[in-house]
Amino acid sequence: MDLKNGIMIDIQLVQSNEVKSSCHLEKEGLAYLQNQGINIYKIVTDRHVQIIKWIRENMTGIEHCVDVWHVAKELSKEKECGVIQDWIRSVTNHLYWTAASTPDGNGDLMTDKWTSVGNHIQNIHEGVNMKI
Repeated sequence: MDLKNGIMIDIQLVQSNEVKSSCHLEKEGLAYLQNQGINIYKIVTDRHVQIIKWIRENMTGIEHCVDVWHVAKELSKEKECGVIQDWIRSVTNHLYWTAASTPDGNGDLMTDKWTSVGNHIQNIHEGVNMKI
């Protein structure tokens, strides 16, 4: 997907029985794109430690991001964060909105937007000093 130009470059369906393991799905897709001569500058994957390591070691100079859904899912499994389980869909949507609505990457603004979800979970809707 080319977000800058708003176009879909390619979609490939790889069934899990076609590769050794789930982390090989990303490797197969990346190899295909590279063989097509497509320059990759950013990639979003799940939190699989093998693919994170492989990208770090084999694709230097490429920004690697983790899909926010996986982050929220892992967080909701933590003992002290069980309350988030009921909010996982809203929290994930909020995190996507935070990133998508801040195209210039303003970190302070993104932090304000992101942390506001904690106030909503706690039913705090007034008296919050944010610049959003």
